Amino acid sequence: MLNDVTWETGKQNMGGLKDSIYVTEADNIDLTTPLVIDSDGKTITGDIVLKSATKFKKMYFTKGTGKLDFNVVGERDGKSFENMAEYNVPGAEPANLATVDSMLNGAFVAIVKDGTNFYVLGLSKDEEGNVTIDFPVYTESVTGSTGAAAADKRGMTIVLKSEAPHSPLIYTGDIDLDDAA
Repeated sequence: MLNDVTWETGKQNMGGLKDSIYVTEADNIDLTTPLVIDSDGKTITGDIVLKSATKFKKMYFTKGTGKLDFNVVGERDGKSFENMAEYNVPGAEPANLATVDSMLNGAFVAIVKDGTNFYVLGLSKDEEGNVTIDFPVYTESVTGSTGAAAADKRGMTIVLKSEAPHSPLIYTGDIDLDDAA
């Protein structure tokens, strides 16, 4: 779908992500009530429904370290996107390390917010416009350090990656942070 590409003079366009990312295991997503893509072809309308007793986990990261990249990869007639969220979690506390350990080989759905929109990685739309979990998020890398000196950064830089046939979808619904049954 081609659209006119416009820009309003003076419109805000600040970079960076807010200070939290929301992550849940891909298996927690309940698509028995299908999500709908708005007529713009990019926006998920309605709420992401999770299975009973599951929720999104809110992960704090240091302001100014979070970014979302969406890059075209592949050869002609076979192009797709790599959608990647990168952020730095301060400290090396046991609970943070255990969370990162548990994310090494799992499939996830992640939501990040910039100054304007919430973006979803791990949910995609197929050729019929149905929302699927065909291309979940995986942990691409984790680089951690205690730092060598008092002024050094202590923590972990995490990169999550989802390969998809499109750039990240926009999300306008609620983020379920309550694991009530």
